[in-house]
Amino acid sequence: DNGSTANPDDFSFSVNGDEPITFEEDGTNELIVDVDTYTVTESEVEGYAISYENCTGVEIGPGETVTCTITNDDEAGTLIVQKVVVNDDEGTADADDFSFSVNGDGSIFFELDGQNELTVDAGTYTVTEPAVAGYTTTYDNCSDIDIPNGGTATCTITNDDIPPSLLPPPPSENTAELCSDTIDNDL
Repeated sequence: DNGSTANPDDFSFSVNGDEPITFEEDGTNELIVDVDTYTVTESEVEGYAISYENCTGVEIGPGETVTCTITNDDEAGTLIVQKVVVNDDEGTADADDFSFSVNGDGSIFFELDGQNELTVDAGTYTVTEPAVAGYTTTYDNCSDIDIPNGGTATCTITNDDIPPSLLPPPPSENTAELCSDTIDNDL
């Protein structure tokens, strides 16, 4: 439910600590065992939460059939998007004055502290932000970010204010007059 592509035969289990046994493709293994008490465990697989049902201290009597169920639930990933604002040339913007999008989806405004933690499915992500007048933008680890199940990745976007001397001048109030022309038709 969180983007996993794993199959049952990507996992294995052990009975009473013996050698691991790979799950069958359909996720069901039938074992013939002696009368005894058994515990079935699975090695942890990164990005998956494991839960057990009827797998610990299971007593099996003569002719008895017992089912142990192991469930692997894929864990969501986390994408952390950090904002750094450098105001060393008269800029006044704060982190929450900027927004970003993930894989071209809708705009998300930055939190006041400049860090947004997003819960995401396993996948590949690209983070971008619209240009903001008066600031340059640099990205660190923001393109083609691979996040596995249960994984975390951080993208940092830095905006640095541009010195006023490098900004284009504002439009002149006399622009209209400079472009007008008077025609005298009194000949």
